[in-house]
Amino acid sequence: MDELDRRQWTVPPAQGWLQDIDLALLDPADADERGLLIQAEHPELRQAIDQDVDEIEIGGATISPRLHLSMHEIVANQLWDDEPPETWQTARRLLALGYERHDVLHMLGSAVAGELWHVTHEGVPFDHERFVGTLDALPGSWGEGHSESAGEETTSPPVTEAELVAMPPGAMLERCADLDAESAAAEMQAWRAAHGGAADAELAWFCRSTPDPGLRMLAFAAFDPGDPASVEVVRELREDPRTRPYAVVWLAEHGFEKLPALDVAAPAMFVEVLAVLLAHGGPEEVADALDALGPVEEQAAMLGRLWRVDNPYTADVLDAVAAAHPSKVVAKAARKGKFKLVSARR
Repeated sequence: MDELDRRQWTVPPAQGWLQDIDLALLDPADADERGLLIQAEHPELRQAIDQDVDEIEIGGATISPRLHLSMHEIVANQLWDDEPPETWQTARRLLALGYERHDVLHMLGSAVAGELWHVTHEGVPFDHERFVGTLDALPGSWGEGHSESAGEETTSPPVTEAELVAMPPGAMLERCADLDAESAAAEMQAWRAAHGGAADAELAWFCRSTPDPGLRMLAFAAFDPGDPASVEVVRELREDPRTRPYAVVWLAEHGFEKLPALDVAAPAMFVEVLAVLLAHGGPEEVADALDALGPVEEQAAMLGRLWRVDNPYTADVLDAVAAAHPSKVVAKAARKGKFKLVSARR
């Protein structure tokens, strides 16, 4: 393929309209007009941006339309200018392996996102050698770790390597929620490998933005305690009120920090911390955390107020305390709180 072929593959000739713009009149050699042609390939993303929407759901996955288009534009600029040349060399290699054009663009975008993560989070300049190494690893071993346990069925169909690299964190986590623990861990590992250095940043963005506490909890399981970059990102999430309960438990669970004292003055966060403890260690760990608060009378008084907290896991926490706490006084307070909660929801 010569320069013309490369550029036409990067930004194919377009027909039609983008709002009041005739796409056939746009010049892909102009970076701004090239960006419009890329937007025309993603009308649902352009519409979301026009409506000032920060997140949209596509195929059950939550993505940032601006971020997604930005990655496409960066890749297109590299391919158009053939700089670095390894980007186009990698694209041709992946095409020869049978991958479709848009899948190849997503793979290249994952390499770009990984390098941007290093630049923005570590304060280091663009590293050509590191970037080329990431390109050379494509398509890597994506999907090899995804398998179903013998004799068990999952509700999620197998995912291809190309789909995995294009998969936003929300879609990956929704799939994992339907898998057994071993298969979910394998898929998380494969997804991390596919997204390279960008994986932690994508997970952090998802943790901050999702309204689903269950998926947020699952997202923290996708961070790698053996990767210093993951640990640092989780420490940053500890400073965000939306993600602090999950972060402090993750750091404590993996031995990086001690679990801080529970703050009964912040009941919403208190419930979330207990919910995370319940998910990781079961009812006994919740009971142990409550014991650290002080006398059983104080624990019972706190549980008497806990049922008012509007959180989807409040009932689960109360059930856990009622079932596992060694003190009859505290267990009774939890059962009473659960009764009030159920009555209030009727």
